[in-house]
Amino acid sequence: MEKRRDELELLLLKNKQSNENAKAFLIIVDMVGFIAGLFTLSFVASDDSAEAMGYKILMLTDVVICLIYGLTPKLRNCKYFILFGILIFINFLLLCNVEGWNEGSGSGTYYYVYFFKPASDALCLLLLISAFLFFIPIALYVSFLHFLSRATYYLSNYDKFKAKNQKNTKER
Repeated sequence: MEKRRDELELLLLKNKQSNENAKAFLIIVDMVGFIAGLFTLSFVASDDSAEAMGYKILMLTDVVICLIYGLTPKLRNCKYFILFGILIFINFLLLCNVEGWNEGSGSGTYYYVYFFKPASDALCLLLLISAFLFFIPIALYVSFLHFLSRATYYLSNYDKFKAKNQKNTKER
């Protein structure tokens, strides 16, 4: 009986260690995905055209939302998918900002918030391009938002991801 209990404790210990390794791996994947998405969007937005300005406003809006999330203590305790949902909802609102969008000119006839005109045009253009490219650009943008929300959650809740031995040394 004693031997069986020792085997179970050893198995549980190995399982905990593998979970910690999996967490570390997922954090690395999230950070690499975030940096790759940021690099890709920066490469696309390096031009001085109206579409590039739209992508810059989109990135700035997403980063400001993540900063607000990270600096607000009550929101910081929520899971990352809450932030991901907020980011998707804000992008949907930016998509609904334009009225009468024309595919030929790439712009709308009326904007509710004129400051977000380039961002709304860029999102509509992204949807149009995605319709012909099997929705790959939209999938890449949504994955960038996912990685951004995961990275923000990790950076704002760094204490939750420390190993037990690091937590114990900090308490002493």
